[in-house]
Amino acid sequence: MKLSPIVVLGMHRSGTSAVSMICSDLGVDMGSELLERHESNPLGHFEDLSFLRLNENILSSINRAWDAPPSKQDLEKVPESYTEKIKALIEKHSTGKLWGWKDPRTSVLLPLYKPLLKEARFIVCERDVDDVARSLVRRDHMTYKEAESLYNSYIHELESALEGIDDSRILRVNYSNLVDSPLKEVGEIAKFIEQKRDKDDIRQISEKILKKSTVNKLASKIVRYNKE
Repeated sequence: MKLSPIVVLGMHRSGTSAVSMICSDLGVDMGSELLERHESNPLGHFEDLSFLRLNENILSSINRAWDAPPSKQDLEKVPESYTEKIKALIEKHSTGKLWGWKDPRTSVLLPLYKPLLKEARFIVCERDVDDVARSLVRRDHMTYKEAESLYNSYIHELESALEGIDDSRILRVNYSNLVDSPLKEVGEIAKFIEQKRDKDDIRQISEKILKKSTVNKLASKIVRYNKE
């Protein structure tokens, strides 16, 4: 039996890691080889390296990158061989258990994946553009204007790619709501991916959604550890 995947989408710094952590705690296999935690994501990225590497290779094949996303016209230039590579990777992970993946690059490459994800469910992470831009300025030393433009490019391409997908297969999670009302949002995610949990389980998972001040403290510890 093959289960359709849960695909976490959204711009970088929009809460995709937090949502993927929730999915993992709810029983979704988010991958066996994940990107290591970093001061920018002190609880971990929950990002499957196999999809990350494939997406990086696809972008590189058309001289694009995560911070220089492709247009629809760019995607038409992607070598056809990558369609088979995407298909093979999805087939490799479809082993009969509930699974999914997260890599923000998938958001701008979704037109390539979409034909192979006929029954997949998508969790779209949303966050205020100002918060995302300021986060990118701190993490990647972009100018605010560059970060804002990058955000707008991701959202434009993602929303365009989501057209035609039934609303029942899409759940939108706002990062501010997730931080302010984690119990409610975790419950909605559990319902969407059809993973029944009692109130205690939902509460324990929701407690992992940390306030900004706590995240900053954890990030500082990782920075100190890396310097030792």
